[in-house]
Amino acid sequence: IRGCRRTDFQQGDSHVLYKSVTEGLFVLPADCLVYPAHDYQGRSNSSISEERVVNARLGEGKTEEQFVAIMKNLNLPYPKKIDASLPANLLCGYPDDASWKAAATA
Repeated sequence: IRGCRRTDFQQGDSHVLYKSVTEGLFVLPADCLVYPAHDYQGRSNSSISEERVVNARLGEGKTEEQFVAIMKNLNLPYPKKIDASLPANLLCGYPDDASWKAAATA
């Protein structure tokens, strides 16, 4: 809600994400409700019409080039447990090796 996922790791691609949202979500009916996987502000849902207007990264008719520039310049901190989480995410579970277990408890 009011944003989008990161594209700076885990095979992220700003161009692909832009097309996914603008050609997959923003074409849905305006009153269609969307429920995020997580939202750090406590919001439980939004609507396609709201996101088309107020989404800081994708709303207000932003072009693909504008979106890519926004994503490139976010300068977000490196997630603390990403080195442990990514291998597990890619394998849809928990890798069974000592290096993963050590990273997960660090």
